Amino acid sequence: MTYAAQLSEMIRGIPHAANQAEFDAERERMGNRPLALISDLEEHGYLLGGGFVATNTPLWLLGSPEIMIRTLNSGLTLLERNLATTHDPLHLALTHIQCANLYRNPLGPLGLPKSLYIEEQAKYTYHRRAAADVMVRGFDESLNKFSFLVTGFNVRTDLADKWDTDFVDYEVEEGHTQYSDEGVLVTVPSAFHILIGISDYERALEIAESTPEAFVHPGICGWREVCRAFVNVGDRSEYYLKAAKFFASDVHPGPHLPGNKPYWSGFNSQTLAPYFRARAALAKPKIDPDDTIQAIRQAAGEIQPHSSGFVYPPSRTLAILVHGLGSFLETKDVSVLDKLAQDYKKEMRFWNYYAEDDEILLRGLSLIV
Repeated sequence: MTYAAQLSEMIRGIPHAANQAEFDAERERMGNRPLALISDLEEHGYLLGGGFVATNTPLWLLGSPEIMIRTLNSGLTLLERNLATTHDPLHLALTHIQCANLYRNPLGPLGLPKSLYIEEQAKYTYHRRAAADVMVRGFDESLNKFSFLVTGFNVRTDLADKWDTDFVDYEVEEGHTQYSDEGVLVTVPSAFHILIGISDYERALEIAESTPEAFVHPGICGWREVCRAFVNVGDRSEYYLKAAKFFASDVHPGPHLPGNKPYWSGFNSQTLAPYFRARAALAKPKIDPDDTIQAIRQAAGEIQPHSSGFVYPPSRTLAILVHGLGSFLETKDVSVLDKLAQDYKKEMRFWNYYAEDDEILLRGLSLIV
């Protein structure tokens, strides 16, 4: 059985049991299988494949926290060894991406102290930036340059020798992995998407301005305008509105309409479009306090708490903020601000989300309350 087939079998083999004790025992039994597969891949010199198993095995399948930690540490060891030995730009980029995945606070519900969480996020950011750097340097002269730099691509692998690129004519969304006995297909973000994800808008904009002909899809065009809003000094409201229009245009064209797209993203139209319309309202130039009040009310009309099934913490927290402030402006009840702060903290804890700006905002609210 191939390595890819073994991983596919494990992921399909969701344990079924009559009671919790049997379920836990089955998880514990299955949890050792990824470790065994990683060890086999390491023995045969397939370091990237072993790391891939560690980062792509669902954590619930690994059983106890001890097995989770052993599996993740084993994968990281192999990936770090691969970084030190491989010179192939594709393998280097993929290895950095897998390293970053291991530093995305993988233990989630187990929680981490804030200081350790920030350290893990710094490592995550380092590896994501390194992956983007490799793509820019390694594929700038490639015939498929736009895929590596702007739209993303797919990789088909057997977890051993085969790591084949699959280029497509649409914007690839990261995080979609397909498993089969023949191999694994994983979606890989472009350098532009990676830089957006770590908030390096200046370097992302450099890519956008150097490859304007590649920006034909709604998602990347929207993020290009967001980059311009963050990087350029001036009226950011107009850039946010342009971004929102691009995101809102990413809708299913219907099966019989011309120009039918092979892929579209509801996240763009249902989450990002209203979020940046709200930010556009807040970013408008303000002359007096009434302008600020009107901006908050307009933003609250654009974005609703929990209105989308997609998880995007900045959108959810902004919705809590503008609706809480709007309620306070209507009632002048200070207890509303206390509830706002509590809801805001709960949202951040629930999604394991941390941003320094949010901490500053919460401290400011505590001074008012």
